[in-house]
Amino acid sequence: MYLRTLLLLLTIIGAADAMCCPSTATSSATNKALDAVKNARYSSDIATAEKLLEPVLKADPDNVRALYTQGLIHIDKKEFADAEASVSKAAQIQQECAATITSPDYSVYNTLGWVQMIQGKNKEAEDNYLKAIKQIGASNPQSLMRANSNLGYLYFAEGRFADARPYLSEASAAGSKGAETTLKQLTDAQAQYDKAIAPRVFVQVSDHAPKETGQAAIQTLKALHYNVPDLQIVNLVPNTDEVRYFHDDDKARAEALALQLTTANLGKFNVKDFVGKTPGVTVPEKQFEVWFANGKN
Repeated sequence: MYLRTLLLLLTIIGAADAMCCPSTATSSATNKALDAVKNARYSSDIATAEKLLEPVLKADPDNVRALYTQGLIHIDKKEFADAEASVSKAAQIQQECAATITSPDYSVYNTLGWVQMIQGKNKEAEDNYLKAIKQIGASNPQSLMRANSNLGYLYFAEGRFADARPYLSEASAAGSKGAETTLKQLTDAQAQYDKAIAPRVFVQVSDHAPKETGQAAIQTLKALHYNVPDLQIVNLVPNTDEVRYFHDDDKARAEALALQLTTANLGKFNVKDFVGKTPGVTVPEKQFEVWFANGKN
């Protein structure tokens, strides 16, 4: 008797689990009703859209398209927490019942990512954008474009420019004006950032050194995209002809600079630890020097 009861209970539980999944195709009547909801939304008649959607969800509370539409209505009303709940449920049912859904709408993950991003849930948003891009693939170019654009914007907003660029570029190439605008903003922001962190190089020559050497070095440095102030002539060590290049606090960069200047046929350069400060010259606290002194390094 116990075994029979247990088997019956398991059968009921199994049937209940199976009922959570929609049938392989939404009925034509339901689709027609949901089309009417969509048309009302597109006409900005949100009240009518809600009224038309209510009986659909009452009859089939696990209908993926109906739940997704409910989420979109919440977005229209700026009810983002409610929107996330509806769209998240739609995405969960679609994933769990993939075997019974003939035409899944993977843009649900993009919308879920967007509504999470709006609420500052960036990690969750990133995961869903990536899932949307993977699932959509080439099946829906417009949905893929929007997912790429949204993920690119998320990375851009987080300052992850290198991560953002490929997604924004792909979306822009597919015709997204928003991605095109964000890509331009990224390019401008990257240029400003690069300028702000550009290695600071001070070129000085002693009053005994040939001025032309310093000027040639400045042109080379600028060609290498270093931020170089005007040539300064100072009295360093009497009776020596030397050109001193102060570099920022990155020794590896200083060594790379020395190699670049040597390759540019301006002489033999090497790197020394910074000792002391030159009067009247403002330099970072931690530095390395790239030196050239007529071969007497």
